[in-house]
Amino acid sequence: MNTTQRRYEIYEKLKKDKTVQVSELAKVYSVSLMTIRRDLDSLENQGLATKRYGGATLNESSSTEPSFEIKEGISQSDKKEIAIYASTLIQDGDSILSSLNVYTIKKSQSLQISGRFFTM
Repeated sequence: MNTTQRRYEIYEKLKKDKTVQVSELAKVYSVSLMTIRRDLDSLENQGLATKRYGGATLNESSSTEPSFEIKEGISQSDKKEIAIYASTLIQDGDSILSSLNVYTIKKSQSLQISGRFFTM
């Protein structure tokens, strides 16, 4: 599991349980306590959590959503499958209009890999 996926899962656990413990997370993800502390630092810097002794709590009053980095790790394989399928529908020289989001970036990466030329 990469850092982004782990941080997303920690954030999801925070949303569910409202609090997490550093030692418990380190065991679950088989990483060091320091790694989990850095993960919690990242969530705190985004305004999603507040660190406290031994763990962190969810910032429920915050309307902040996870960073692009964290969202990018969500269901990467699903997004890649969608991107690959979408690339079969596009012909060379086509123009594509889309909002900028993680899916769009994955789609464009897939199209670049498949060697297609397009305007986005």
